[in-house]
Amino acid sequence: DTAFIYKYIPLNSSTSERSSLEICSTSYDSSIINSNLHSFSSDANYGIRRRLIEACSNINGFDFRWYGRGWLLNNVHKLNRDNWRYLKSDLFSSTKLSQTAKNKYYGEVKDKSILANCKSTFAIENLSTPKNYYTEKLFEPLGYRCLPIFFKTNNIQNNIFNAIQSSNYGGLVNDTPLKLLLTALEISKVNLNETQKTATGMREFINNYLKTNDFNTNLYKCYKEILSLS
Repeated sequence: DTAFIYKYIPLNSSTSERSSLEICSTSYDSSIINSNLHSFSSDANYGIRRRLIEACSNINGFDFRWYGRGWLLNNVHKLNRDNWRYLKSDLFSSTKLSQTAKNKYYGEVKDKSILANCKSTFAIENLSTPKNYYTEKLFEPLGYRCLPIFFKTNNIQNNIFNAIQSSNYGGLVNDTPLKLLLTALEISKVNLNETQKTATGMREFINNYLKTNDFNTNLYKCYKEILSLS
């Protein structure tokens, strides 16, 4: 099991210190944060992200914004060899972004605090392998009271996901890009205060699960082994 380990999901301090009025005044419907990457591997999910960006950007009345590294590079940045992987992605990706989609791009982010103003965000791992691989993408948005819409493949089969899917939050875990999109559209109909309450409830649900269940993946076992040697 290669799961990213959270033993507790905290509420981000920058979120808790801001007033609900301040957050609601600049709220928007949905988002995705991802770098401009590409792979020919059948296990890669980069193409799904691109297709979602294109689809969401072209829905009237749906306030969608996307962020990340390596997008819309200027000519100076293109000369930097570190950015050539992003140019390769633009060249080989089958989904080409329209100008409408490019207009919804809000640049790179230093942290995830932009999620505090957002009702939902797409949580899609880079790869669908190895088995039970997932990272902070499901958990981190909850610290900003933002609802993660998670793309779950058949390779993820473990107790925490079974618990989430059997709970009131099961609709946030989806197995097709279309379901991801439809879930985001449904959430967009709800005001930000309500989505934040739901995110808070989900965060507390997962924290209670982590507190009361043995969640010793291989990564966590390695962590404890390192501590025992120090």
